[in-house]
Amino acid sequence: MWSLIILAQMKYRKEVDAAGQEDQLIFKMPWYPFSSYIVLIFLAFVAIVLLFRISSLLALIGSLIWIGALYAVKIHRNQQAKRAN
Repeated sequence: MWSLIILAQMKYRKEVDAAGQEDQLIFKMPWYPFSSYIVLIFLAFVAIVLLFRISSLLALIGSLIWIGALYAVKIHRNQQAKRAN
């Protein structure tokens, strides 16, 4: 979940920077974009550490399946919307 938050923040910030509106940001993430990448690397490290215990491994696999299913539903809905147009 935290990695998705960071990825959303990175996408948002890229759009703000492209529009030239970074002056209007009230709170800027310190050391952007390096801090975002550091957080993603840390979260990947935590996911790797979780692989060493069977109980957390099952939870990690389950969460990956859940995210994959949600993404598949999103793709399916986008395809249906394109067909309707």
